[in-house]
Amino acid sequence: MPATRCSTVRLVVLGVPVAVECFGSRRETLADAVHLAWAWCTTTDDVAPVVTVQAMLDPDPGVLAEASAAGMVAHSDEAVMEDWLTPHITRAAMEHLAGQVLMLHACVVAHPVTGAAAVLVGRSGAGKTTLARSLGARLAYVTDETAAIEADHGIRPFAKPLSLHRDGGSLKVQLAPDSLHLTAPGPGPLRAAAVVLVNRDPGHVGLPTVESVPTLEALSSLAEHTSHLKRLEAPLHRLAHLLAACGGLQRLTYREATDVTALVSSLVEAR
Repeated sequence: MPATRCSTVRLVVLGVPVAVECFGSRRETLADAVHLAWAWCTTTDDVAPVVTVQAMLDPDPGVLAEASAAGMVAHSDEAVMEDWLTPHITRAAMEHLAGQVLMLHACVVAHPVTGAAAVLVGRSGAGKTTLARSLGARLAYVTDETAAIEADHGIRPFAKPLSLHRDGGSLKVQLAPDSLHLTAPGPGPLRAAAVVLVNRDPGHVGLPTVESVPTLEALSSLAEHTSHLKRLEAPLHRLAHLLAACGGLQRLTYREATDVTALVSSLVEAR
């Protein structure tokens, strides 16, 4: 271990207790940044973490090299560390859940009272974070990245910071949902009410369109947007059961995220 003194931030990520241990001469700065960005996932519950992520923020190249060799996330720049830590924390929780829940690459928003949720599935870069930011002003923000769905179609909340590019740079800024004035889910459980494959088309003309996807095509399409699917028992059955409960897979084609607010709202309000 390159350092022994640390500041710890305790999170619940996809239902998994996670400890983010911050090391280095700037550990307090890093811990404060993590606590602020992950505010909707922080916890004070006295539950032992089952996943630990270690991070080093320090200007000393030798300290950083030793930390990296020990498997820590390490850098001298706070912005780089925040950008690196978000996917690292997410992957660590997902790996712990592999084989337990169905995980879809999706933005999820929900009715703030009933908890009925729309699972908006899409590849990386498909605009899921933009959708979450736009829809979260009216519907409850659940996640912009990973939907963890139980066998009974309950959804684990994952209100991670939204990762947004700023000023054309390569790094993503990590913004807490509060800072974007997003709506928080209610205290009740969340459940999948609609599963939608999002297709943002800059050339699309007119109102957004929705079409039903045939079952075999739907299973194939969704399988491409999962994590650790093969580790589930009867994975295709899990997908098929989810779709049957949600009225099948819908394909949504649209131009701008602001165009789909009423349509997505109707999907969760109808359930």
